[in-house]
Amino acid sequence: MRRKITALLLSALALLAGSPARAADPLGEGRSALHAGRFAEAGPLLQEALIGPTRGEALPLLAELALITGHPEEALRLAGEADEVPGLEATAALLRARALRTTG
Repeated sequence: MRRKITALLLSALALLAGSPARAADPLGEGRSALHAGRFAEAGPLLQEALIGPTRGEALPLLAELALITGHPEEALRLAGEADEVPGLEATAALLRARALRTTG
């Protein structure tokens, strides 16, 4: 029994050690990367920020990133999600208008 528990603990530690590091503040780091023009870095960080209480702040930033990188359809989808977050209706409408203007 003791060997089994030890093996399970070692397996769990190996899994944890092999997992990729998560950002301490994905929203803040993603916002900084976006404003600095480091778009490839910003995307995954902002995606990570969609999970949890920072979702409402991350959605418009991701939509902005989609517009900047030439993905207006993705920006439209994200604006639709942002529209469902209380207090983001005006921001979502602006993002939707910018995306629609881009697509013609």
